[in-house]
This record gives sequence, C-alpha cells and structure tokens, in this order.
Amino acid sequence: MKYAQVIAPPGQTERFEKLGYASAVKCGPFVLVSGQVGVTEQGVEPDPEAQIRLVFDKIRVLLEQAGGSLEHVVELRSFHVDLDHHREMFMRIYAEYFPQAPFPAITGMIEVKALAMKGLIVEVAATAYLNPDTK
Repeated sequence: MKYAQVIAPPGQTERFEKLGYASAVKCGPFVLVSGQVGVTEQGVEPDPEAQIRLVFDKIRVLLEQAGGSLEHVVELRSFHVDLDHHREMFMRIYAEYFPQAPFPAITGMIEVKALAMKGLIVEVAATAYLNPDTK
C-alpha cells in the first residue's frame, strides 16, 4: 500500500501480517478500521454485553494509535447474528460510546447467519476522518 499506513493493535503487527490484512489503515485524513469482533487471546468473549463493548474498545484503541478518537468516526457498519436478541443491548452500548451529536452515519443492523467464529454476535467496521485543520 503505497499511500496508506497500516495500524495494528499494540504488539500484533506480525499476527495481522500473517493473516494477510490490516486491522486499520490510515490514508490521508481517513482511517478505515476493518470489522472488529469480540475476541481476546483466550477466544470469543462469551458474554454478549462484554463482547459488544470489546468491539467498540478495539475500534477506540486503533483510532488512538492513528492519532484520533471515537469523536472522529464518520461512519459505522455493523453486522449481527441473532439481531432481534441483541438489538437493544447493542444500541444502549453504542449510545455510551457515541453519546452526542454529531453522530456517525450508520450502515448497520445488518443481520447475517454467522460471523468468522462460532459465538460471535457482532462485527463493526468504522471510518474516521482526522481533519488536519482541527485537533
């Protein structure tokens, strides 16, 4: 990637290189965060609420590494397993991470049959804009 900087979770650059993709890419003033899931070193987080929080925390960490924050998010895309069961919980937690306007555009609440690992209930990707004229 000639015009982009790869952003990886702390200490995980080599892991993602072996997987063949980047957790996030900074390209000009934009940061594109790949879909994040609730997986730790121990595996899939079994508690649905903790899994959703982990997803947003991973996005936050990647944006901070790129010089931004959740306040820079301009778009979210979310994919859900068993959406009817987790919709209200997801929206309540989303509101904690994005408590005030301006809110990001959302292409979300897309229900899927399954995600990459058994037990995952949500995957969220994000785009952030780091305006070079503001902090």
